[in-house]
Amino acid sequence: MKKEMKKAVKLLAGVCLLLFLVPAVNAANTDFTANGEIIVTGVTLGSGTADVTILNGSTAESWSFNNGVFTVVNSGGFRVVSSNSQAASLRVVNTSTGGDACVTNVVPGTTYISVPVDGGTYRVEISTSGCSSGGGTGSSGGANTPSTPSTPEIISGSVKINAEEKAIQTYLDNQSTLTVLTSAGTSSSYSMKVTSLDLVDKKVTLLFGPGSIELVLLQGESKNVDLDKDGTNDIKVSFNSLTGDKANLSLVNLVILEKLASLGVSYGGLIKMAPTASQANSAVYYVDADGRKHLFVNGPVFWSWYGGSWSNITFGSIVKTVTIVPQTSLDALTEGVHVAARPGSLVKFTNSPRAYALDDAGVLHKLENESAATALYGTNWLTKVAKVQPGFAIDYNLTGSVLTSTSAYPDGSLVKWTGSLDVYYVQDGKKRLINTEALLANGLKDGDVRTAPATVTYSVGSPVTAAETSLKNVAGE
Repeated sequence: MKKEMKKAVKLLAGVCLLLFLVPAVNAANTDFTANGEIIVTGVTLGSGTADVTILNGSTAESWSFNNGVFTVVNSGGFRVVSSNSQAASLRVVNTSTGGDACVTNVVPGTTYISVPVDGGTYRVEISTSGCSSGGGTGSSGGANTPSTPSTPEIISGSVKINAEEKAIQTYLDNQSTLTVLTSAGTSSSYSMKVTSLDLVDKKVTLLFGPGSIELVLLQGESKNVDLDKDGTNDIKVSFNSLTGDKANLSLVNLVILEKLASLGVSYGGLIKMAPTASQANSAVYYVDADGRKHLFVNGPVFWSWYGGSWSNITFGSIVKTVTIVPQTSLDALTEGVHVAARPGSLVKFTNSPRAYALDDAGVLHKLENESAATALYGTNWLTKVAKVQPGFAIDYNLTGSVLTSTSAYPDGSLVKWTGSLDVYYVQDGKKRLINTEALLANGLKDGDVRTAPATVTYSVGSPVTAAETSLKNVAGE
């Protein structure tokens, strides 16, 4: 019901163009502009070399290639691809800080990675290994695919396969149901059953239905599958490894990836329209793994998720850029719900003095009074409030409990206690210890950690040690 109510205010998106003004993001440097595709030959790939293509329209102060090393200085929007099927991943590495971003080369020649426009010098690399093989991972604003999926889980029920690689652990005779948007443009269900698992030769046989499509994979091998048999591949399946008598697979939706690539946008990316003579600034959208666009209704909501500044946007350790797209690309993306403020945020509507704390289910909990706000969120709590126009109250559930000076923090909050450096993420009423690496992997910020009164206590949950979809899901669906 909540999602349907949100869609009812879809017309407010037009209003947001005036409410959420964002400085135009122009190319940092345009001394070099690619007026067509440029092929760079001899880039190091494992023990050999391969070609890398600079895409048309890429800009930078300069780029160079020497002895197999490809370097870009001060990118203004610089994108590269590799058509070599042996190139399993594309990576860009900041030569000063060592910070990097990586993308799995799902569709060679189509999957691209963008060099961040943060004014640095970056080395462009291609590898025969996936993104999990050392270094940081994630999208740099233009990557079409995120990093290799994390720890696989056994799934006997239904799982959606979209642009985010889904890691699945399965075993002989186990059957899962895949929900897949196919090339026909419809979302349908397909079964996937393990009919044979050879632990000696490390080979798995999968049967997809309806249609009885058999797929045989050796460990380390990937193959595409045309689920609806219309001549266009719908998903890519990879057999990554064995854990005992279980096969670790990863699946990704090729239809969504290729659509996003054709529009020049990326899953997990930020997009906006180009400025016009009548409007110098425009609204920013988040693109989710299903290929939908989600509007940020204003700046405070945007910055509840991201850090830095418009010239250096960060999500944890990942540098993000706002990609400028034409009206046709924006219109081709399905409208999703608005992006709400991040769980754990303080929220206030501009037509009311009341302040609320937001939980991870989209429920607002009213702060009883200023004393309660100060006790839980500090003397400067008012500076941390995301102010939202009343027309977007529909994006939230206002039925939460009232928070007093002794109340526990809502789920989705980051807390610590005086005398300890340990930070915890509150989820399901429990405190989950979270380390620095996990904070960064989930795009969480030190500035959002609340110092809890000694009277606030929780039972202990499992620690957060890596990225978790429920913690970093900007779209909130």
